Amino acid sequence: MIKQKNTGKNTFSKTRRHNLFWGSSYDRGLMHILRMWPKVIEKYPEATFHCYYGWNLFMTAYRTNPERMDWKDRVDKLMKQKGITHHGRVGQPELRKAREKCGIWAYPTDFDEINCCSGNTHILMPRDHREHPYGVPIKELEGKSNFLVYSYDHKADKIVLGTVLWVKKTRKNAKLLKITLDDGTVLKFTPDHRFMLRDGTYMEAKKLKEGQGLMPLYERPTFMIKQPSGLWEHEHRMVVGTNGEIKGKHVDHKDGDRFNNDPDNLVALSPSEHAKKTFTGRRHSRLGKEWLKNRADKKKETVRQKKFYNHKILSIEEATAREDVYDMEVKKYHNFNAGGVFVHNCITALESQRDGCVPCVINRAALKETVGSGVRVEGDIYDPEVQEEYLKQLLLLMGDEKRWKAEQDKGKEFAKAFAWDKIAKQWDTVFKK
Repeated sequence: MIKQKNTGKNTFSKTRRHNLFWGSSYDRGLMHILRMWPKVIEKYPEATFHCYYGWNLFMTAYRTNPERMDWKDRVDKLMKQKGITHHGRVGQPELRKAREKCGIWAYPTDFDEINCCSGNTHILMPRDHREHPYGVPIKELEGKSNFLVYSYDHKADKIVLGTVLWVKKTRKNAKLLKITLDDGTVLKFTPDHRFMLRDGTYMEAKKLKEGQGLMPLYERPTFMIKQPSGLWEHEHRMVVGTNGEIKGKHVDHKDGDRFNNDPDNLVALSPSEHAKKTFTGRRHSRLGKEWLKNRADKKKETVRQKKFYNHKILSIEEATAREDVYDMEVKKYHNFNAGGVFVHNCITALESQRDGCVPCVINRAALKETVGSGVRVEGDIYDPEVQEEYLKQLLLLMGDEKRWKAEQDKGKEFAKAFAWDKIAKQWDTVFKK
């Protein structure tokens, strides 16, 4: 992994609204704010700008591209200006602390930030495998929360179960890329959605290339998950294990159906308790046995191929039709498994507003739906007049404590709208009409 060196002094202004935050890929518009910085520091000499994300993914994609590497050198030089600290790649806990110290999320982007997948994308999670053998379509999860999905724990280097905080339709009629994997899986994602590579780093869909391997999740027809170490782990024990230690206990399927690994259908029992229930005539139905055998036969060759190919990309092309798209947030791990590969879930706009970091953005693409506070400047940031207006609005926000505080409170309330209790109330209102 490429190590980043901080530039400037790693300090924050005592006036929170004078601390600016950046937490996205640097090619999404960072150059614009860096060029504006001399005028910002002239107006507010104690202002600071904190850049997070790092060059790891950029270097993976452009290390051999002289033109892009020259652009990187120019960005690095501009980040050495007074008041700017380049933190590089950090963990989620440190990133949140930074947003809580910074008062403004400065994002004059030229990028169509959407971060979503089509409604038919299958999410791998503990489930009734008879009803959803290949995962649950994300559109069927819209409005739900506090359920488990498969996530990747970077620190432990293993597959775990993460808790979903919300699932929501984030954009209508979005442009998509069609990504076909070597096992026949077809995925449809927006161009900016980040996919996890085999080394654990992320890359946007539009930058992926044919032949690249993605971080896989292998499921056995007997409902086991293959860990990166090569060991197979039983899904039903992983589910119950999220609630505490289960060593020495058996996991029972309440309804007697081993295909149903819905968390509500699983309970830990002592060996004797489980034996009393298990050996009193319970057995799989003929239909269930046939289903398991047929699915095992169908997937045997596919599983064998995946061991060699690791979910390599066979082709990437623009999808012929636009679709409504969805996203979710997974607590702690910030990724989920879609169609057998891991993808990132982070929506910086919501996280910034939740943490009190007021947005100052260009009003485009998904930001129209995910930014409900702060400043939203219309137009193309490459237009000199738009650049001038953006800088004007940024300086006004930095100088107005009352307005900044009002927008901060507004943003926190807006971010809460993605929590399940709020969504549930919205659905209740709809159903009562």
